[in-house]
Amino acid sequence: MMAAAQEKTDGLTFDEDGATLRFMEGQASLNLGGRLYLDIADGNVSDDDAYDIFDRNIDFSQARIELTGKFEDWLTAVYQYDLADDDSPLKDVALGLKKEPFVITGGNFKEPFSLEELISDNDITFMERSLANTFSPGRDIGVAVSTTGDRWTAAFGIYGGEINDSISDGGIGATGRVTYAPIRTETDLLHLGASASYRDLDGEELSFGTSPESDLFGASLVDTGTVEDAQDLGRLGLEAAWQRGPVRVQGEYILTSVERDGGQGDPLFQGAYLQVAWVVNKVGRPYSTELPAYGTESGTFEAFELEDTQRVTQGGYGVFELAARLSGIDLNDEDVEGGRQGDLTLGVNWYPDTNVRLMANYVRAEAEDAPDAEGDDVSADIFQFRVQVAF
Repeated sequence: MMAAAQEKTDGLTFDEDGATLRFMEGQASLNLGGRLYLDIADGNVSDDDAYDIFDRNIDFSQARIELTGKFEDWLTAVYQYDLADDDSPLKDVALGLKKEPFVITGGNFKEPFSLEELISDNDITFMERSLANTFSPGRDIGVAVSTTGDRWTAAFGIYGGEINDSISDGGIGATGRVTYAPIRTETDLLHLGASASYRDLDGEELSFGTSPESDLFGASLVDTGTVEDAQDLGRLGLEAAWQRGPVRVQGEYILTSVERDGGQGDPLFQGAYLQVAWVVNKVGRPYSTELPAYGTESGTFEAFELEDTQRVTQGGYGVFELAARLSGIDLNDEDVEGGRQGDLTLGVNWYPDTNVRLMANYVRAEAEDAPDAEGDDVSADIFQFRVQVAF
């Protein structure tokens, strides 16, 4: 009897989640997954003397190996390595301890800030996140506690530096996020959320800059350079999303405050985006407030699953999604003249089968007071395409 049960629960399987080895009568598992993004892009910039763009027009923006180990439902360990990122190859390297209704996570993982940031790269609507994402703290080494309910989530953590640099880089910070869904039915959803973060920079250098929502575009049109005498960094983010059937409207606003010594004034920077997406031949994206196995990614939208009849390999046509986004960032305040930028992004996504997505984006970027253009206005047009495989 015991041998029969072991044959049923233990062993190696291959499916849409990758390769999974189960052992200890199914109590423990080891999963090998990954993702591969191949990007193709081209475009132009109005001041090609000031900007060197598109050193390469085709490249892998991500080539990630993801190893996840689990014991029962309460212990999760994860290791992610990106072969395409020479500067920061280590991504999530963390251990999660889950005891309902809490999960405690330690390691290098995302700070709980911003709806857009916490949605997986595999599931974001556009090829790249918005200009406002410049202010999201991203991944750092720390310890966090997350808890959730049917309509709400909450997460809080203490963080140091990033694992690819040093835990001491950037000082010590504290970040928290709460969300609430006052409307949550089978067809309608209203999501509201707020994030806050404070970091003692401990004398570390601080700067903000961003490319126009393209991984292959090799220049930042706006950039503060080093903000002199920065001592403390504060962030406040507000987020909202409304979904009815196949249509979703989503937006965020992020305010960033820098406290300085030297009497030069404390600059305030800000960014925001507003986007709309329409899933042409399927209902909208699933929304989850489930307690994660590790980390702080909850109160977010996930990828939808294709029905067998929609899969190209089963004779279907896949699922199509149309989207548009306006985003902006302001890096001018006090004596800091980093410039202002606004982007319009149009996107088409095709999901032909499980684990596969094809994306096409057009980005129109316009920057005012661009530092590298000696304070002049600059514009850029970018056309880009991605083949994404994730499992």
